[in-house]
Amino acid sequence: MKVLQLGNFGDDAGGISSVLREFHAWSWPTSHHAFVDTYASDPRMFGIKRFAIAARSLLRNRRNIDVVHVHLSERGSFIREGALVLLASILKLRTVVTLHGADFVEFMGTHARLVRAVLRRADDIAVLTAPTERVLRSSGFANVTRVPNAVSIEQPDATNPAPVPTHEVVYAGVVAARKGADVLFEAWAGVLQHHPEARLHVFGEIVDVTPPDEPTIEIHGKVSRARVRRSLERATLFTLPSRAEAFPMAILEAMAAGLPVVATDVGEISEMLNDSAQIIPAGDAARLTSALTRFLGDADRAASTGNRNANRYRTKYSPSVVMDQYEALYRA
Repeated sequence: MKVLQLGNFGDDAGGISSVLREFHAWSWPTSHHAFVDTYASDPRMFGIKRFAIAARSLLRNRRNIDVVHVHLSERGSFIREGALVLLASILKLRTVVTLHGADFVEFMGTHARLVRAVLRRADDIAVLTAPTERVLRSSGFANVTRVPNAVSIEQPDATNPAPVPTHEVVYAGVVAARKGADVLFEAWAGVLQHHPEARLHVFGEIVDVTPPDEPTIEIHGKVSRARVRRSLERATLFTLPSRAEAFPMAILEAMAAGLPVVATDVGEISEMLNDSAQIIPAGDAARLTSALTRFLGDADRAASTGNRNANRYRTKYSPSVVMDQYEALYRA
């Protein structure tokens, strides 16, 4: 099968671009994939130039495409990439849509006519979260399948001895209130009361939360995924106390690296981790302090939880599992 992937394929930290970079790196069993970037982040252009290139690619190559896979999110993305869904339907190309974004249910509540107009042109709809699946099915869409994200990462060698505990905590994501960075910085003061040797490594662009002037917090800024993964290899645990998420790739990378995770009960995170000890309420700095302190103070517990996360990653969220699910949709 020849599949054309359309979406934000740029070099940024967004969920769609991370997913498409993963797709590009995979060796798909029964399909060949081409990628067209549909968005440039220049707000003056609203992605119009990239959109035009994507539309022209569809028109020129329609006879050589078996499946068009369009990646959508809320707001402007739904209009921009949604127009490509309509074009693929007009060209009578089999069209699979993946819905990304943490606020799709709310977006559909206020833009139901737009959502229906676009999605009724898709042959199959892949979603990341159970709430999105429920709201679409209740709106009459029967062609909805839940397909998780996946990351490709080199697994730790189980024959090697466990690393010496480092008391290092990693956060990866934009430094913003939506990601709970403010809650993490508030909680960190409590962590230091129990573990003054602990260090917090923060990876991501600073957006709307200013990090405190604290020597135990290292702000690395926006770096490559490879740099984040090297930090995960020596860390004790990972945290992402977000207020809104869909299916965060950063948590998958931490699971694949064999780390325990402390995260919030938003999006599909509870389903991803399937462990109440790793889940806290959003916005609760005291609970975050307690959870981080517990893992930092118990190396055996951290190791066993990390091993369970790694096994769950391999069986549910590895590329081989997700590729099979998507290729089944392509062939349907």
